[in-house]
Amino acid sequence: MVPEVFYDISIVDSKAAPTELALGPEYVAVADAIQGKIYVSSLSVAKFEELPQLFPEVKTLSFTGTFLTFSDREGIKYYDLAKKAVVNSYFADAVAPITGASIEYSGFTYGFFADKLLKYAKVGNGLKGVVWAQESSFADAVSLGIDGSIYILFKTGDIAKYTGGVKEDFTIVGLDKNIQKPFKLLADSAFKQFYVGDGAEGRLLAFDSDGVLSFQLKPEEGSEWIDLRSFGISADEKTFFTLVGTKVYEFSL
Repeated sequence: MVPEVFYDISIVDSKAAPTELALGPEYVAVADAIQGKIYVSSLSVAKFEELPQLFPEVKTLSFTGTFLTFSDREGIKYYDLAKKAVVNSYFADAVAPITGASIEYSGFTYGFFADKLLKYAKVGNGLKGVVWAQESSFADAVSLGIDGSIYILFKTGDIAKYTGGVKEDFTIVGLDKNIQKPFKLLADSAFKQFYVGDGAEGRLLAFDSDGVLSFQLKPEEGSEWIDLRSFGISADEKTFFTLVGTKVYEFSL
């Protein structure tokens, strides 16, 4: 696999230390949680620009329809990239604020608070959570994705799957080497597979719904693609964007 550099965020900001990437139908976005900055480029022209607002501790970037969604110190925000403005903002639940990974799905926010996974409704200008499941292992959750079922990625590299609120007997199989440095799980109802990023070797892993490895993508030996931090995948699962250090790469299957 030989990915091509789409853009280097350091051209826009020499102090950038980006940690997350999200891919939408028209845009790709990258976030720097330390500086609270978001950088966005259209897919048609590779040129990232810094959004005019700051969002301290920004994370969990994703696209919901045409809006860029993310969490920050205050709560959850929906951002209109055409207007360069926040169009909806929801303050964190005061009783059970999200302290771990979160994701937007079907109008709700799913997120971890300690050892609980909560389903948050948008009530007025705030989030109101109800416990969806509770496991001691949730304290070690790294990421989650939803395609109808909920997949939870743990620090150990293990993955749990819940369908209809019930935990399945689920194990990933087919790997030549265990997941060593998991950082992101990406699932979508439009996907045929779900995907996991392993930062130890810059691997992208694809699994079917039964947990069987479909394929894995690794950079060629000697490639500078050694600091994989995040990734995004197009709806047709043919185009991949990855964040490696300050560089955004693009490649196609």
